[in-house]
Amino acid sequence: MTREGRRSAELADRLALSVADAARTIGVSERHLRQYLPEIPHLHVGRRVVIPIDSFREWLRARAQGESRRVERAVQDVLEALE
Repeated sequence: MTREGRRSAELADRLALSVADAARTIGVSERHLRQYLPEIPHLHVGRRVVIPIDSFREWLRARAQGESRRVERAVQDVLEALE
């Protein structure tokens, strides 16, 4: 199994992502993702911030509707990787 394949399988088993994992999944820096955190559904578990995968998918879909086709395709690729 390729590295990407293992990563996709690992993501499929998870209910939530850390901010760092969510950022890595969509190919942006953690700092950049944290700028959007007020918009992204998330939970505080102790001192950690976690982003439920299903909510993250919905947020990405909603954002993609207002973006160009190129961006929408990139989001679809990420969503497929999360499944």
